[in-house]
Amino acid sequence: MIKATNPDDGDSFGAAVGLSADGKTILVGAPKEAGSASGLNGDQASNSQPGAGAAYLY
Repeated sequence: MIKATNPDDGDSFGAAVGLSADGKTILVGAPKEAGSASGLNGDQASNSQPGAGAAYLY
C-alpha cells in the first residue's frame, strides 16, 4: 500500500502517478494538498496554502 505521509480528505492523493522505467521508483501527486512546506522534511501539519499541491516520491 502506498499512502501520503500526511493524508487529509480532499488532497486528491493519487490523481497523477508516474513509475520509473525500472519499476523501483514511483511519484504520486496530490494536487489539492494544502501544505505550505517547501523542499524536504518541511512542516507536514500545516494546511495554510489551499491547493498548493504536493508530490510524493517513493
